[in-house]
Amino acid sequence: MGIQISQHKNNTPLMKEIANYFNPSIPIAVHSEDSIQITISGDKLWKDIISKHFSIYPLQGSKSIQLAKLNEIAMFKQSGKHLIKVGKTRVFTQEAKDLILSIWNK
Repeated sequence: MGIQISQHKNNTPLMKEIANYFNPSIPIAVHSEDSIQITISGDKLWKDIISKHFSIYPLQGSKSIQLAKLNEIAMFKQSGKHLIKVGKTRVFTQEAKDLILSIWNK
């Protein structure tokens, strides 16, 4: 679970502030010649910080629709029904993959 935010490289101070707000260890990456990007991800970070932030400060337009889909996927993942044990590893079930794709493609 995560989001990516991209900005023109002139907005580096803004991006540092955004990254620090969510998690001070988030690196700012060069996305292209003129843009930078941060990736804010992780199930715990999503549950404890990202979803709470955007419930207080909602997004608008198409981004709000994408966020609603991500929240639905996060709720499903919290149930734990998306993983099966294969050897020493836990992997997504095919049904979970199908469900997540159906949520995203609504």
